[in-house]
Amino acid sequence: ATPLAMISSGEPVSLLKLFLGNTAGSLGETSALIILICGMYLLIKKTASFRIVLGGVTAFVVFQLLFRLTGVAGAAGPLSALLSGGFLFGIMFMATDPISASQTTNQGRWIFGATVGMLTALIRTFSVWPEGITFAILLANMFAPLLDDLLKQAAGRVQSQ
Repeated sequence: ATPLAMISSGEPVSLLKLFLGNTAGSLGETSALIILICGMYLLIKKTASFRIVLGGVTAFVVFQLLFRLTGVAGAAGPLSALLSGGFLFGIMFMATDPISASQTTNQGRWIFGATVGMLTALIRTFSVWPEGITFAILLANMFAPLLDDLLKQAAGRVQSQ
C-alpha cells in the first residue's frame, strides 16, 4: 500500500522512510530529500518561484494542522501529509511551471501557491481521491490569469490615488 493509504487507514508510517524515499509510491514522488535537493536547484537558478512553493507549503501545512486539531476523520498530521504522496513533487515542479502559473505579480504567486496548497489539503481530506495535487494545480491554473489581472487593476488604482 502507498503511504497515503496507510496513513488514512491509521497504520504507522516512518517519517524517516518517507523522507528518504524507502517506501512504496510512484517513481519520483517518494523521496522528499531528492525532491527538495532538485527543487532548491530550481529556486537558486530562479527557474521556480519561491513564492509559489512557500505559499503552497505553508497553506498545506496550516490546513492539515487545522483538520488534524479539529478532529476531522482521516486527516493526516502535517509532516506525514507533506512527506507522503505527490504534494512536494507537485508544488515544486508542476505548480511552478512558468507558462501556466501566476506570472506577472508577486502577490499573485503567493495567492496561487496558497490556493494550490489549500485545495490539495481539502481534496485529500474530504474527497474519494487519495491525492489532490493535480486537481488543485488545474483548478488554480484556471484562475491564475484572472487573479493577475485583478491584482494589476488593484495596484493601478492604488498608484493613481
